[in-house]
Formats: sequence, C-alpha cells, structure tokens
Amino acid sequence: REHAAIAQGYLGRLYADAGRLDEAIRCVSQEVAFLRARQRRDASIGALHRLVVLKVRAGALAEAEALAEEAQELATSVALPHVAAIAAMARAELLLACGDFDGANTLLKGYPAAGEEDAPVELRTSWRALRVEVRLGMADHNAALAACNQIVQEATRVGWSAMRAYHAGLIAVLRAHAEPLAEALDALLVVGDRRSNARLLLAAARISGDAAALDAAL
Repeated sequence: REHAAIAQGYLGRLYADAGRLDEAIRCVSQEVAFLRARQRRDASIGALHRLVVLKVRAGALAEAEALAEEAQELATSVALPHVAAIAAMARAELLLACGDFDGANTLLKGYPAAGEEDAPVELRTSWRALRVEVRLGMADHNAALAACNQIVQEATRVGWSAMRAYHAGLIAVLRAHAEPLAEALDALLVVGDRRSNARLLLAAARISGDAAALDAAL
C-alpha cells in the first residue's frame, strides 16, 4: 500500500503539470491520507506542501490554509530543519497567493539553510523558486535576477528542462531581451508546460506593462 500511495503522489504531479487540477488534488490527497494514517510525519509535510500548492492553484485558499497549518504543526515535532523549511514554504505559498509578499519574504528568510548548497536539490531549487516569485512581487528585480541565475544553473545540471526554461525566460524579461524570452516560451511549449508558459507571459506583462503580453497569457 505504501508503494501505491507514493505512486499516487507522483501521478498527482503529472496531472498537475498537465493542468488537470481535480485529478491532481485527488491523487495527492490520497497520498496525504495514507501518510497521516501511518504517522509518517516527515513525509506528510512534503505531501501537504504539494497539496497546498494545488489548492492555491484551484483557488481553495481556506483549505490550503488548513493544510499549511497542519504542516507547521507537524514540523514542530520533527527535529529536522529541512522539514521545517518545507512546512514554512507551504505557508509562504499561501501568503504569496494572498499578495502578502512581505509576510512570505519574512517567513522564507527564517530558513536560509533551505537554499544552501548542502540542502537537498529539490528543496533548494523549490525554496529559491519561491523566493523568485516573492522578490518579483516586491519589485526587487535585482534579487530575483540573482536567484533566477542560480536556478538556471542548477536546473541545467540536473536536467529540469521546464524549470530551466521558465527561469531563463524570467532573466530575459528582467533584462528586456526579447529573443531569449521567445526561446524560453517555445521551450516550455515543447515540453508541454503551458502553465509555466502563461506564467512567464504574465510576468512579462507585469514587469514591462505590455498589454499584448497580458492578452496572450489570458
């Protein structure tokens, strides 16, 4: 049953990447339920974080808040700093969705070790990617650019094509370079990540004030 629950979690990620939110939420919810029942607290926090992200995408903010609170409560009983950072990221995702950029920034700053080189690669890149979105929301473009450069290097090394293309596109937006932006948008379509393609267009519209880019994203 444990292997089946893990498989449901991975299937949920695939559904999420395909934009099939209802199915993604169903799969990750099953993973969370299994881990809760087995009192796998460290693994539960990671699954709860993924479910928070999905609930935020679905607009179910009240449910996302309850899940984020559960993750933070569990983190108090797990003496692992990286696990606590994941719980904090779940809360930061919610704050970001609510437009509380300062609150999300303050929360993430409390866990700098999550972005250090000795942190697990998935945690490190997720923490940095979330920091990018917070910095963009705060219009701190220099800090966002520095973090994007780190993520592009990491994603190139481990072969995460969509993550690399999205953050390379953000670099192009921040530097006002049209050709690399077009290449990034094309790369996201090639790997089937239409959501990141739209997010990148929205970022371009927000930062440049380009109404045409906003229309394309919508």
